[in-house]
Parts: sequence; C-alpha cells; structure tokens
Amino acid sequence: MRWLTALVAATCLVLSGCADDDPAAAPQDGADKAAVVNPVIETDFADPDVVVTADGLVAYATGVPGSSSIQVTQSDEDPDTWSDPADALPERPDWQPLQQGLTWAPDVIERDGTWWMYYVARETASGHQCLSRAAGQAPTGPFVDDSEKPFLCQHDLGGSIDPEVFADDDGSLWLYWKNDGNAIGVDTTIWVQRLDDDGVTLVGKPRDTGLRQTHAWQGALVEAPAVIRRGKAYVMFYSANDYGSADYAMGYAVASSPQGPFVDQSTEPWVRSTSEAAGPGGQAVVTLGDETWLAYHAWDPDKVGYAAGGERSMWLDRIRWDGDVPVLEGPSATPLAVPSG
Repeated sequence: MRWLTALVAATCLVLSGCADDDPAAAPQDGADKAAVVNPVIETDFADPDVVVTADGLVAYATGVPGSSSIQVTQSDEDPDTWSDPADALPERPDWQPLQQGLTWAPDVIERDGTWWMYYVARETASGHQCLSRAAGQAPTGPFVDDSEKPFLCQHDLGGSIDPEVFADDDGSLWLYWKNDGNAIGVDTTIWVQRLDDDGVTLVGKPRDTGLRQTHAWQGALVEAPAVIRRGKAYVMFYSANDYGSADYAMGYAVASSPQGPFVDQSTEPWVRSTSEAAGPGGQAVVTLGDETWLAYHAWDPDKVGYAAGGERSMWLDRIRWDGDVPVLEGPSATPLAVPSG
C-alpha cells in the first residue's frame, strides 16, 4: 500500500478531514508506482464519482436494479483492486418510488465531518427526475435522505439531473446540474448555483452557464458536468448524445468564472469511442497527487447498450495538460502508473 500512503499525503493538502503529521502517510523514497489497468471496475458502474479519503479511494455510481439504489466501493490496496459494491442508500424517502433503477449519478463531498451525497431520483408525483441529497457519517455510508421533497427540480424544463459540487480555491461551493430537457423535447442546459459553506443550502438563484447542445455530435443533449480550476480558468468536462450508444462522447468548455459563461471548445468530441471502449462519458475529475485523472464509464464495443447485455464499466485515465488544453491519455487498456507522491 505504499502508493496509497504517499498519495493520501499529497492529496490531504487540499482535502478536509485528513489527519495532520501522520508518519504513515509520508512519501517513501523509491516507492513503487501502482498500475491502473482499465477497466478498473468491470461490472456495471455507471456515472462514477471518486473521492480520496484518509483510507484510500471511494467510488460511487448509479444504482443497479435488484441490488442497489446507489453503488459504493472502496480501494485501500491499489487502484486496480476494489471491494464488492454495496448499497450506499439502502432506504429512500417516501416521495421516491419503491422500484430501483431510477437513482443515478451520485456526487459526494465532505463538510465538517459529514459526507453529503447529491444524487438523481424520480419524483413520483411529477414523474420527473430531480436532485436529492443524503448524509453519511462515513464516506462509504450508509447515507440517509430525510427529505420530504426534491432538493431541486426544474419541472418546467423536464426535471434536473447530474449534480456536481465544485469547491473553488477560495472555499466557495458551486452546484452544477443539467435540466432534463431531452425528456420533454426541449433544450438541455448546464446550470449552476452557489452553495453555502455547509454544502447543502442554496444561495441566490440558478444561473444558465451558457453550455447547451449546439453541435451535431452532441445529439439532443449535454449532461454530466465535471469542473476543475486551472489557474484563472475553469474547465468543464461534459458528456453528450445517447448514453446507450457508441455515439456518446465527451467534450469540454472553459470560463473565467465558476458561474460562466462557459465557452464550448469541442466542435467535435474531445473523447470518443475507440476499439477498446464505446460511448465513454459520465465523467468525474479525480486529483491523484499532483496529477489530474478522469473517472468515467464505457461499454464493451461488442456489447453496447443494456439490450445487448452490455455494462458500463468504470475507467480511469490521466489527463495531460498541453498548456491550457486537456488531453486524455485514453481510453487506454495499457497499464498506467499512478503517482506515488
């Protein structure tokens, strides 16, 4: 686990809740680099979110009907070894239907010792997918949602999905999401609203970031925002097109403010299907040491779509920065070294 202690030491500089001056977390000279071999999770693990904790990596994903509402797994040995996925949200509030398969795209943050999970759920009364949130006392849960109604839902725009909480360098928190316009035949837009320091209270009003489907490759939608700051610039990675097809792909946009406007840089897909991974998307930014990585899902090219018996497995690839331009070193099935410090 030498890779893990060194990685935690480097990453704890930007995370709350990590122990200070832990001798076990000090980088070790000559430590071997662990290798990532994609897909790192071969079972269905769609719309992944990965957080770094004092005990290793924890990953969350869209639920699997019959076994979980929201999946959670952890890696405390190497980034290629994960525990069997468990249900992070074993009970759900009354405003959601009983059946599974309608809870999607979790995003998790920690504030003052509480782990908050934003996720997508169906509201029975309206039939729309909406945002909700649940609290856990540990990163692996169980998470408890005591809400009586959705946390946020744009009913007139088809609902709201794909939450992303971004923490800026000044400590401010921003919630991004997509209005589910393709569900009712209207445009999709990525929205943003400030969160209070507690991580669960909305401040002000939602704002249109300016990012919506404008290119042919995007089909009827943009979704799954994931934001990172690079110097004075804000980079938003996003997915577009039909998630159940090989046309699903990723793009990115940039802005000078977390509120936008975000200017789309992808007249063509930034990352598209390859012979090894079909329909890559549903991404989340992961900081490993001083490197930027991307967790995302993809189909086996021979089994694209659930009707074909496919699964959206989780991939993990490094982002290389060519100045301000991100370059994903993947999708790659070649072993990749993880930073040891």
